[in-house]
Amino acid sequence: MTVGLLILAAGRSSRFGSDKRLALLNDGRALLHTTLSSAIASGLPVRVCLPDKNDELLEQSQKLEVDRIINCPSLDRGMGFSLAEGVSQCYDWEGLLVTLGDMPFVKTETYLSLANAVRGDAICIPVFQGNPGNPVAFGRSFFSSLEKLDGDVGAKNIVQANTQSVIEIPVSDKGILIDIDTPADVVNFDFSH
Repeated sequence: MTVGLLILAAGRSSRFGSDKRLALLNDGRALLHTTLSSAIASGLPVRVCLPDKNDELLEQSQKLEVDRIINCPSLDRGMGFSLAEGVSQCYDWEGLLVTLGDMPFVKTETYLSLANAVRGDAICIPVFQGNPGNPVAFGRSFFSSLEKLDGDVGAKNIVQANTQSVIEIPVSDKGILIDIDTPADVVNFDFSH
């Protein structure tokens, strides 16, 4: 069964104040580069949703040899729209992990645990010390619902409407809970996790 990672990185970064995908983390690597590197290290196919006409992000993604770059030109339509666009180009997969580009600390093992657990009629959510996080894995039976999303609403409503399909996957990875929204998130984060 082919399961891949769909990385959502087509937003505006409005809370960050600049393009957070290019913000440097403490190790000197750009945020999106770090997320992509960890995803690619899993050995799973990786597709990334990027905004239209951003040459720097495009070049960075091409250098890392992602499986496919998905152009999402309508930034104003929100994360739900980007997710729908991405899912529309993943029907050759049996499952996908909805992965957020601003979560660079998710461990490769977490991606693999989710990919190994998902099946066609399941939604797999990683849980660290009782706290659910991201990425969330969806089996193919949910692709058509994901493809109908629009605006700034992500897949949360789909998860809530299908609780009988949810499988919680315990992980020892607090990176599933940490996203970067502001420059302070980079400065204040304890990278020793």
